[in-house]
Amino acid sequence: MSAHSSLSASSIYGGYGGHAVTAPDAQHCATLVHQLEAAAQGLRLCASPWHDATIQTGALRAQVPLCPALCGQTVSYASTTISTVHTRLQPWLLIPLVSDLGIALQQLSNDIGELAALIARAHSLYSQAEQTTWRLLTGLVTGSAVGFFANGLSACTGMISALAQGNQLRVLPVSGTALPAVTSIEGTLSNLQLLSSRSDYATIAIQQYVDQRGKRSWMVTIPGTDAHADSPIGWLQNVELMSDMSSTRLQADSVRFVLDAMKQAGIAPSEQVTLVGHSQGGIVAATIAADMAEHYQISHVITAGSPIANHPIPSSTWVTSIEVEADVVPDLDGRHNPSRPTWLTVRAREAKNQSASGSDEERESAQNSAKATKPAQSKASSQASKSESHSMNKQQEAWRDALYLGSPAVELHDAHIRELTAGTLESTQYYQGRLDSNEMGTQPSPEAVD
Repeated sequence: MSAHSSLSASSIYGGYGGHAVTAPDAQHCATLVHQLEAAAQGLRLCASPWHDATIQTGALRAQVPLCPALCGQTVSYASTTISTVHTRLQPWLLIPLVSDLGIALQQLSNDIGELAALIARAHSLYSQAEQTTWRLLTGLVTGSAVGFFANGLSACTGMISALAQGNQLRVLPVSGTALPAVTSIEGTLSNLQLLSSRSDYATIAIQQYVDQRGKRSWMVTIPGTDAHADSPIGWLQNVELMSDMSSTRLQADSVRFVLDAMKQAGIAPSEQVTLVGHSQGGIVAATIAADMAEHYQISHVITAGSPIANHPIPSSTWVTSIEVEADVVPDLDGRHNPSRPTWLTVRAREAKNQSASGSDEERESAQNSAKATKPAQSKASSQASKSESHSMNKQQEAWRDALYLGSPAVELHDAHIRELTAGTLESTQYYQGRLDSNEMGTQPSPEAVD
């Protein structure tokens, strides 16, 4: 786990970017992991006798004053005097040495065991079994059922949306401070958080990059759901996006909004596009990659906390999915993400609180205090925890933890983003969308994105 992170080490699935891991390579990594695990176990066994020796040496120290020979004293028996030549034993010096050796062996065992786990996670050796397990534990319906139910519900939510929000979509460029140029996935996530924090309305950012040959590429950054009544990225749009029918997904106001903005920005069908989205923004990105492949060249999709396993994204499109286990949103698709060369899933776990500071009395007092306040705070605390797990801060932590693993898959996906954003950032354009029930509609006010 990386320093100052509240997440435990992430697990990596798939994503070797077209450089599929060969069977010999996978076998070599698996063999190395087994050897390291065996070495760690052997060191644990070696450490145990030294821990015992610490206790035995302590007992010996207590016995030394009763043994004149060990103390280097002259021993007299009746009329016979015996001079001892024993070297004086100093157990008080041995005890810390023996104890330190036992601790060092145990620490080395722990370090080797952690190294084995890191190699296993970084090289996807846990395969799909681990993902399947946590999907089953969630108790969710299967992915095909999710798409089927969503398709049925979308007819109702579409009507509700039209009545409550209106069906006239207006997309207008708005001013704002340009987001920084990015050369890594961490940079795309940072820009996604910046965009979300600068505007609470449905606002997306489209960046244009131009390389030395004059070739253009684009990055579209899409925030998550907002609560405004006339926002095209509202709660009702989520149901349409989860449908198993392409025509239904493309009817979602959030998809229409992004596609309209891409058209206004002047993105050509032959130009490479990277889509980055959080929560519903990630589902929109996956929908465009899956259903608009004949109209746009979507080269890379990056999602944070988004359920997109059921979206038929072409294998030619790179996908980087970031999830936090305590966040229920990515599990709403009822299926684990595909594990393929161009699809990387990073799934992080919340770290357990292992703090052992303070005395036993202080810890017991803190535990009793927590128990006393738990009935009143447990529900609110649980809701806050779930919300925090879905936040961009947690998604960024998960990705940084994956970088710490040094996984080849993570490095390849990062390198792909560097390739797509090579050159100069020429412009950053902001677009804001509003829904209106009037036939003519009203244009969004040109408010700035600070």
